[in-house]
Amino acid sequence: MYRKEEVVTVTAEGGSISSPNYPNAYPRNVLLSWILVASSECRIHLEFDTRFRLEESENGVCRYDFVEVEDQSETSTISWGRWCGQKAPTSLNSRTNRLRVTLKSDDYFVAKPGFRVYYTPLVREPRTRTIVPPSLAVQGDERGWWQVEGPPPTTMRRRRRRRRRRVPRLG
Repeated sequence: MYRKEEVVTVTAEGGSISSPNYPNAYPRNVLLSWILVASSECRIHLEFDTRFRLEESENGVCRYDFVEVEDQSETSTISWGRWCGQKAPTSLNSRTNRLRVTLKSDDYFVAKPGFRVYYTPLVREPRTRTIVPPSLAVQGDERGWWQVEGPPPTTMRRRRRRRRRRVPRLG
């Protein structure tokens, strides 16, 4: 089995990774991993190409050829899942700044185009207010992460409002 691991730095421009020869048949008997690493204040957004095609599952389980995505931190690994056949998630957002995308194929039945996944950084609004021009802010999620295209956003400190003390009026 051929094994290879590649570290990919996630920048503001984003990028993509794909099975070898995509969109033609991917190779047999490989274990390929791409470790996507964003800056510590970012998370990673993945979007799978709709032409995702790998060997079909057996009884609903991806055993032979699959793509697996894992969130990795210094203390734990969270598996987002394994996908095969024609079913892949449309998109997902990491919980850490590091994702591992793995392609595993066995010795049989390779005649599929494989996969391509696009990655972009997600930037969380920190305690300082982030100013993102509307042309760059693409999509937000419920936890405050924003997908940004283009150069990093500018930041400025939030002003604290002074509270006025209420002074009781005397009679």
